[in-house]
Amino acid sequence: MDDNVFLVDPNGVKLGVVSLKKAKEKAEEYNLDLFCVNNKTIPNIFKIMDYQKYCFENKKKIKNVSKAKTREKEIRITPQIDENDLQTKFNIINKFLKKGNKVKISMRFKGRQMAHVELGEKKMNDFVKSLCNIAVIEKNIEMKNKTLTVLLSSKIKKSK
Repeated sequence: MDDNVFLVDPNGVKLGVVSLKKAKEKAEEYNLDLFCVNNKTIPNIFKIMDYQKYCFENKKKIKNVSKAKTREKEIRITPQIDENDLQTKFNIINKFLKKGNKVKISMRFKGRQMAHVELGEKKMNDFVKSLCNIAVIEKNIEMKNKTLTVLLSSKIKKSK
């Protein structure tokens, strides 16, 4: 480690390049910790701070960010999907919605299926109606390119 360091005080004021010994003395004056912020520069950058408070605030920020996230899960179905398969998809969607996720249901049309999009739309409408007890339509059914999509969110509060 080099003898000289670039020092920043607890208020963010840059004190400039000082010796490591003087930086330690300054930290003791403030009754705080001396923390190396960046050791890849010459001279190394040190900051005077309460390190435990810094760690606690970072953990709190990370926890709040993860709470705020709601994930969007995607379920794919086909125009020829069977009733038993739809029931399986229904159960999966139910689990996702109970966890507080949003669910995007997509139906992709390939080749000759594009000639009978109305059949796929009917199947999608019927499936979404079967979900009306547990879900709310957040974004209506729409066709983009060759894919029919709908976005659902939960009526039920999130559970773990």
